[in-house]
Amino acid sequence: MAKKSNTSPDQIDMTPFMFAAAGEKDAKNLGVPGCGGCHPGGGGLEFDRDGQRYDQRLAADPKLATSLDGDYFKSKWDKTGVVEADCFICHL
Repeated sequence: MAKKSNTSPDQIDMTPFMFAAAGEKDAKNLGVPGCGGCHPGGGGLEFDRDGQRYDQRLAADPKLATSLDGDYFKSKWDKTGVVEADCFICHL
């Protein structure tokens, strides 16, 4: 997972948004949903490392998506929403 603070885009590998929404998209995984599709949500798929909801914070400060913040780099939480905990994924 990407560090919270970075000085270059080259330092940022997988962000929480990439994990939740897109995942790694190399030739082998093209068309495969992001990891968030199989995880019950909550925690790192709902809140940033400062304890704020991704979607609410990004809506209030859209510049975060173009910053080098490892929680928000190239993210679209304000458009997609977050992945809230869904206990019924496992517990039916």
